[in-house]
Amino acid sequence: EESDLTHCLYVTSVLQEAKRCATKLPLPIYAFTGFEYFPLQPHSYYIYQDLLNSLRKSYDLGVNGAIIWSTSTNMTARCDGIGEYVEGYLGPEVSNLNSKHAMTTSDYNSVCEMKDGFTNYCCYENMKQHPSTSTTKSM
Repeated sequence: EESDLTHCLYVTSVLQEAKRCATKLPLPIYAFTGFEYFPLQPHSYYIYQDLLNSLRKSYDLGVNGAIIWSTSTNMTARCDGIGEYVEGYLGPEVSNLNSKHAMTTSDYNSVCEMKDGFTNYCCYENMKQHPSTSTTKSM
């Protein structure tokens, strides 16, 4: 869907710019993300694809971590819904990324890039592996 691609491209470009800026100083990069479109509206949590675009994209592009935030306004009223979202979607995705990270070795380096402009999205998991021989993942 076009909006999914737009969200993916936006997240990718912001993270790539952060990495570019960090090349001059060896600083860690942390993505700052949320999990709700409009925190004060009930049940406005990220759809699964946007969750992937924020957390998994950060992991795939090699940032050091993610800061997941929301407002504390009306937290008592929002708590149960947030808990259900964390248990059903956010928590399992974080767990998957932690498992993926734990299985890697020091030789592992996840790389994602856009080739041919905005098409031919490519992720590969080892710097020694050339992108043209890798398996393309759809995000």
